[in-house]
Amino acid sequence: MYQVRGRPDPDDNLTTYALRLAAISRPICIKAIQDALDGKLEPIDTRLASRQWYHPPIWSYLWTGIRRGIW
Repeated sequence: MYQVRGRPDPDDNLTTYALRLAAISRPICIKAIQDALDGKLEPIDTRLASRQWYHPPIWSYLWTGIRRGIW
């Protein structure tokens, strides 16, 4: 598994941020698919606590938009 981090642009909004994440993750998705096709999938022991990430709920988007004066 691969991970990449990106930062939202000040001009991002509810629609564009998801597209930005998709664009940022494209290279690692291609690499992961190529690894699977080549039979090179191997677990990586990071020795870190496991964490699962989700997109924020709509309420977080609304709160951030109101708090930062986007709307």
